[in-house]
Amino acid sequence: MVQKHDELRLLIQDVNEEITDLAEGHLVAAVREGKEWAVKLWLQERGQERGYGQRRLAFKDQEGQMVVPATLVAQPRMSIEAWEAKYGSAGASVQ
Repeated sequence: MVQKHDELRLLIQDVNEEITDLAEGHLVAAVREGKEWAVKLWLQERGQERGYGQRRLAFKDQEGQMVVPATLVAQPRMSIEAWEAKYGSAGASVQ
């Protein structure tokens, strides 16, 4: 039984990797096409060593607890539908 679960876990991991590779390929293609949303996303996520990206500030309060100001807390991830409504279909023109 454990072997079957391990095989399923590995299959899911492989499929996730394949989809991530596909999405990354579409993102790179969109960057090469000069799509503003793609350039911004790439620099935000991959350009941090060059000074791009969001800085997350945190400090300790009087009790020593870590505090992150609400205005700096990351928003929850968007659904595919919300992303496409805001930025357009990411892979529509990418072949």
